Formats: sequence, structure tokens, C-alpha cells
Amino acid sequence: VAFARKGLEVAGNENAGTVVRKWLGPLLNNAGWYSLENGDFGLAIDLFQRAVEARKEVMESFDCKEGLPEDAQQELMNKRVTTWKIARWSVGRALMEAGKEDEAVSTLEGILGDGLDGPAIRADLASLTAKRNDDSAVEHAQRAIFLGVSKEKAKEMEAVIAQFRA
Repeated sequence: VAFARKGLEVAGNENAGTVVRKWLGPLLNNAGWYSLENGDFGLAIDLFQRAVEARKEVMESFDCKEGLPEDAQQELMNKRVTTWKIARWSVGRALMEAGKEDEAVSTLEGILGDGLDGPAIRADLASLTAKRNDDSAVEHAQRAIFLGVSKEKAKEMEAVIAQFRA
């Protein structure tokens, strides 16, 4: 925790160089998960939201390396978009665990609205919409399975589907 605080202090400094600033997102993400796992939902949500902004900053300031092949540049940009998506999902997950289900749904649907998708996003949406007795839960559960959720999570998704087929 002490090293994470020091890292956040260094990477969060506006005068830090680009390479150092790129560490802000991962550090905030790790601190967010630590807070979430320890039940500090408010802090976790705040840290994850800050991680989203840090990841977005890195993504938007994409610097093409001279001499780097175009496909390698695209791969690097795809990784940055993926980490931004995961940071946004983390906010949704923390909201969900904090019992702020409407905000969680809105956050997760916002990710889909931006053309991004993922098994964890869909699984969380399936769980949340199933609680609302919203049959869109079936679509989310099927998509989560298709995108490759874990075997354990797939069983949960099959239960969601069965809930609406009964």
C-alpha cells in the first residue's frame, strides 16, 4: 500500500514525464481493486473513475513511434482502448457491488454504446437486468457465454437464461 501511494504521488504529478504518467492508470486500478476487496466502495469507485480518466488521457495522447510498423501501432492502440474499456467496466463493477445498480447498468451500457464489448461486461449486465426481471438479460447472458466467460460464470449465465425460459 505504501509503495502504491508513492507511485500514485509520482505518476500523478503534472510535471511527470509521459512514460511515468502512463503508470497512473494501472496504479489507480490496483488501488481500486484493493479498496473494493476491502469493502470501501466509495473509494474504489473514485479510484476506478480516476483510472478511466488516466487511461483515456494515455489513449488520446497516442504517440506513434517513428519507424514502428503500422500494424504494431494499431496493436498498441488496441491495447490502450482495451485497458480503457476494462477501467470503465471496473467502475460498473464497483457500482454494482456498492448496490448502485441503476448507475452500474448505465455505466456498462455506455461501454456497449461506444462499440466496446466483453464477457465480464455482458455477464454483469445479465445479472443486473435479470434482477429487474428484464428479458434483455437473456441476450446479455448468451453474449457473455459466446465471448468466453469462465466455466463457473457460464453456469450462472445458463441459470439466467433458464430463469426467462421457464
